[in-house]
Parts: sequence; structure tokens; C-alpha cells
Amino acid sequence: MAGNANPPVCKVLDYGKLSYQSKKKKQVAAKGKTELKEISFSMKISDHDIETKMKKARQLVEKGHKLRFNLILRGRERAYADTKGLEQLDKLTSRIADICVVEQKSKGMIGNRLYAILSPLKKVAQ
Repeated sequence: MAGNANPPVCKVLDYGKLSYQSKKKKQVAAKGKTELKEISFSMKISDHDIETKMKKARQLVEKGHKLRFNLILRGRERAYADTKGLEQLDKLTSRIADICVVEQKSKGMIGNRLYAILSPLKKVAQ
């Protein structure tokens, strides 16, 4: 611990415990960098509510998180999933396309949802 002390002081460690703790710290640090955050929308959402959710989405993307937009379809809205549902999902993803890219997009309904997974754009080093 103190190399310059007279007499020198040392600390006895359990190497297995030390390596386990350092491995866990690395895993937690790697996991914390990108998380998948979800934001849900409905078909009947108003423009102001969309703006509020987009503001929150921008904050999450700027922090480096991935986003999953869920478009929840209820009742009769399910009949229009292939047309109006995908159109609404495209509108939502195009509003935030300047800072992220669509990584995956649902081709059809999964339960009562359509989804799109967005990941942040890579920042170019100058």
C-alpha cells in the first residue's frame, strides 16, 4: 500500500475475489452504456402529445440509448394496421430521423402492437 514507508506496508488480497469484482464492474459499465428504452403511442394521439414524447425521445437518444417506438392499436384500429398503422409509425420515425436510424421495423402486428427500434447515429470525430 505504501511503498515509501519504513518498514514497507502491504495488503493481503484474495486474488479470486479481486478478479471477480473487476469483471463485474466491467460488465456493469458495458451494460449501462446502451439500454433499450420504450415509448408508446396510440393511433389517436394528438400533435402536442407527440411533440412531448419526441422531446423525451431526443433526450434519450442524445444520452446514447436505443429506442423502441410501440404503436398500440385497439379495437377497430387493428383492421388498418397494414395501411394507417405503418403510415403513422413512419411519420413518428421520420420526425427523429436526423439523430437516429431505424434498426428494425415490424412488418406486421405482434399482438396489438407495431414497433420500430431506433439506434443513435454514430458521431463523426472532427
